Amino acid sequence: MTKAKRYDTVVLLESIGMFQQGEKGAVVEVYTTPYEAYDIEMVTDAGKTKGVAEGVRPEQVEISPTDMAARIVNRGRGPELEGTRVTVYRIMDFVQEDCSTGDIATALHLTEAQVRVALDYIAMHRQKVEAEYNKILQRVQQRNPPHVEAGRATSPEALKQRIRARRQKDVTHADTGR
Repeated sequence: MTKAKRYDTVVLLESIGMFQQGEKGAVVEVYTTPYEAYDIEMVTDAGKTKGVAEGVRPEQVEISPTDMAARIVNRGRGPELEGTRVTVYRIMDFVQEDCSTGDIATALHLTEAQVRVALDYIAMHRQKVEAEYNKILQRVQQRNPPHVEAGRATSPEALKQRIRARRQKDVTHADTGR
């Protein structure tokens, strides 16, 4: 039995909760203690999220073959590789650094075939992808809106004081029996 890694596409070998045997998903978290288990984002054939199967044991899944045709889907977060949570915009970060296909695949836990599909998509939709990518870069460079900044702690010590006060409030609340 091969153990899954984060972002591997897997197929359920048995029904788990509301998810049926044979359904597929992407491993979004790997746990090693107290035992090996995965959280799996289950998806439809169209790539839409159905939900998350939590605490799935390795013997309950099979890793999908890597020769499965990679394709781009849009589940509302922008174009991404099916069965993963990797958007073409994440791939663009590596394109900007002139990284090789192999380096991108290794860094993002993808196959080189998946990376090539993403790179082909970027090439075919270059203007649109670059425009959206630039918007994303501009957005992450901006400061928070004033209402968020106003509520932000001004120093690490101020943050610690807020946390202590919140914990005290929670303890007081718990002691009242409410």
